Amino acid sequence: MDKLLKEKIIIKRKTPKFIRTSGLTKVRLKNTGWRRPKGLTNKMRLQEHGKRAIVKKGYGTPSKIRGVERDGKTGILVTNITDLKKIGKNEKAIIAATIGLRKKIQIIEEAKKLKIEVSNINDTKISKRLDAISARRTQQQIKKDSRDKKKQIAEKKHEKDEKKSTVEEKINEDEQKKEDKKEKDKILTQKD
Repeated sequence: MDKLLKEKIIIKRKTPKFIRTSGLTKVRLKNTGWRRPKGLTNKMRLQEHGKRAIVKKGYGTPSKIRGVERDGKTGILVTNITDLKKIGKNEKAIIAATIGLRKKIQIIEEAKKLKIEVSNINDTKISKRLDAISARRTQQQIKKDSRDKKKQIAEKKHEKDEKKSTVEEKINEDEQKKEDKKEKDKILTQKD
């Protein structure tokens, strides 16, 4: 296994960068990746001396160690916590890119408990991100609380104003009723 891993490292060192035809000369083709040359007289396809290399079988790693990392462990894609329990001794966890931050944190914590190595995560970066997110959330919570307090104060003032207006209206209504009663009494006493 160690011999094969060393061989893999040597092969990787020797493999050229595979660039498509005219990938160096034309700007729009620069970062498009590998495309097989298909032209009838294409010098790259004909593998003429001095032209760039083409992708071939010989550049591949040995089949026994395909997918094995330099430390001799294979990577297994993890999308949730139950996938972590399936990982063996000679395997590493690779957290899927589509997973959100909250789930990533849960997976990392569970991996630490189970003493499983996670290859594509940097703990310091995630801790910094968590601190930034928590600080942002606390600021948002403070702003929300202050808004809620202002709303409550405004509602209380509004309620007090309504109560005052209702009390004044009641007083006015009571006074009017008394005056109406007095007038009725006057009218009734005059008839007798």
